[in-house]
Amino acid sequence: MVICSNCQHPVDETATDTCPICKTALNAKSAAEEPQASAVPTPAVLNVAAASPVSSLPPPAPVTGGFTRKMTLSGEYIDVPNPTNATSPRPGTIPPPSGASPSRSGASARTRSKETPTTKKSSSSVAVIVVVLLLAVGCIGGYVWWTHRTNPQSQAQKYVDALKSQDWNSLYSLTDFSAQDKQKYPDAASFSTAMKAQPILGIILKSLSSANLKAQPPTSNDGSNAVVPVSLSLSLEGHTFNHTINLNLVNKSGFWMVKPTQSMGM
Repeated sequence: MVICSNCQHPVDETATDTCPICKTALNAKSAAEEPQASAVPTPAVLNVAAASPVSSLPPPAPVTGGFTRKMTLSGEYIDVPNPTNATSPRPGTIPPPSGASPSRSGASARTRSKETPTTKKSSSSVAVIVVVLLLAVGCIGGYVWWTHRTNPQSQAQKYVDALKSQDWNSLYSLTDFSAQDKQKYPDAASFSTAMKAQPILGIILKSLSSANLKAQPPTSNDGSNAVVPVSLSLSLEGHTFNHTINLNLVNKSGFWMVKPTQSMGM
């Protein structure tokens, strides 16, 4: 069957050479057929595969080494991890030795080993600081104790008690003798002998055996020198006598001693 080029009527070309309607010759069969064949458009979908540049790329590689090759929208291939083998190493990486995978305990041990020197250094520094503080406190405390082994009031009380009882040996250790007196009394024995050789002093001191001698708090004390008043109360023949004697004391390396005066007979 062909189409008449004049009236577009289908004609059996095997039975006649002209169109039975318009009597037009059918000699333009090839010309009529060519436009009809070319007028039918070719579906674009059939040419996509031929026109796409993807056809020139190699096919996706199979699953290897835990990764699968995938094609992106731009036509490039990338390796993505295979979900069925997530523990496989990525291409180009070095897998850990078999049976030597690091554990949390190993990491903790390495962390502790790294922290140990710092911890030891800090502990040593703290120990040194503590020792220095203890030494400083000990030195200060020792100095304070050494310079305050005695106090003026108690030393003055010991002095008047030894004088009252004529304990010359104790009195010698409580007296701050001058260089000249040290030549006269080089020791307690010589001092005791000299005091016993003064009868008037012995009589006076004997009268004080019943007296009440009480050392009072210092009226002045600068750490090196102090003045301690001593109250004296004496009853004699029904009469009571009250008197105050001031003793001058000096600090000798924490040991307070009485400085003698001429009124003491020394």
